[in-house]
Amino acid sequence: GQIEKLLDHASATPSTTDPFSPLGSLDDAWREIEATAQRVDVFEKRSKEKDPDRKVYGPKMVERVLEMVARYSSAREHAEELEQQLESLRRRRQEADEAERRERQAA
Repeated sequence: GQIEKLLDHASATPSTTDPFSPLGSLDDAWREIEATAQRVDVFEKRSKEKDPDRKVYGPKMVERVLEMVARYSSAREHAEELEQQLESLRRRRQEADEAERRERQAA
């Protein structure tokens, strides 16, 4: 889905015109991950309901939901790995932003 596409872009080699573009994609992926976290939790809880009177999903839907939960968990782990890999790039961007701010203030 959308999160995986953003993570793929974040893990790609950055363009020469915008060396910080992977960070933007990673930040967008984190926003999507956080925005869907609560819904994923609700779907997962419903799919694992044991009480037959409270079950919402049939067996096929349970399977689909659990596959979605696995993809979501995998995407979250991938984002955490990318965060570590791109840590030095994030620091360089912060340093560049601070240098730009100082230049503007000096002008």
